[in-house]
Amino acid sequence: MSDQDKNGFKVEFKKSGLTAHWNLNVETLLELAEDAGVAADSSCQSGTCHTCLVKVIEGTFDYGGNDVFAPESDDEILICSAVPTSNMVIDV
Repeated sequence: MSDQDKNGFKVEFKKSGLTAHWNLNVETLLELAEDAGVAADSSCQSGTCHTCLVKVIEGTFDYGGNDVFAPESDDEILICSAVPTSNMVIDV
């Protein structure tokens, strides 16, 4: 069963203390973060440099068809290329 509500998946940016709801107007978690006013580090925006690497505290995600060099750890995410597949809490 999905935890998506009528507003979309809830994404909490832990360090920033901000929360946003995933919507189809954004393509990545990085874009959602920026739209919510979260200052997130990024550079290449293609999943190769790992500048946007953050810790996943809770939730699941997918890189879809993006050809990224995914982190080895399951509790890290490249927010420039990922989308949520559940409610999430990430450490940014």
